[in-house]
Amino acid sequence: MQLKKRIVSLALAAMLLVSVPISAFATTKFNQGVFDGRDDLRISTDIMTGETSVVPTALDDGQMIIPVLDAGAIITVQPGIFLDDSKDTFILMFDYLGGDWAKLNGIIIKIGDNRYSFTNCYSSRSIDDGFASEYVAFYMKDQTAGMMKDLAEHRDDEITVRLTGSAKSIDFVLTDTVKNTLLDMYDLYTAGGGMRSGNMYQISEFDQVYVEKNGKRVIGNVVTTVLDLATGHTPANF
Repeated sequence: MQLKKRIVSLALAAMLLVSVPISAFATTKFNQGVFDGRDDLRISTDIMTGETSVVPTALDDGQMIIPVLDAGAIITVQPGIFLDDSKDTFILMFDYLGGDWAKLNGIIIKIGDNRYSFTNCYSSRSIDDGFASEYVAFYMKDQTAGMMKDLAEHRDDEITVRLTGSAKSIDFVLTDTVKNTLLDMYDLYTAGGGMRSGNMYQISEFDQVYVEKNGKRVIGNVVTTVLDLATGHTPANF
């Protein structure tokens, strides 16, 4: 039951994260043929709205769950691809279930000698069967491409994640299954055309998350940089 709730929460959260209207027909820019013959994915399409969601079946049997005993928490790593008329997104969500609130608002991922920090992340809190339930998430975009390349090069190494919150932070290590599932889905997203410049432009129009590598802001495409400067957020390495 809890696993099913986690999957439902991912789909609902993806809808809440998008701040622009969803149109009536699915985009023709993304090649959904990359999903053909994959029995490790759950693909759901609403033909009336043109919305398609793709999540790994590894969520069904608990393979994406990471117990964190010292924090009294269970973390579920939830990557998801969501396609609609205007954009094609890849969302990486960390779902927290524990006895008390963490009040999550950021993420730090340590890969090799590099630290990737995500602030102003998408987040939400609710009560689930008497437990504190939270998620913190970000979209894949130009600024995350370097991190994903780094992750692929260090997939056999220990990758540590810290979910940062105003009440407490939670450290854990990604399992091999989580790393492989995340990278496989990202490869499919890239192969289908998700990282194309036009799609990155659409995501940059509404995305709010700031990315840093070793304490310096990561600069994305020109549009993202202009938006940063226009809102007063000057990149540290600009």
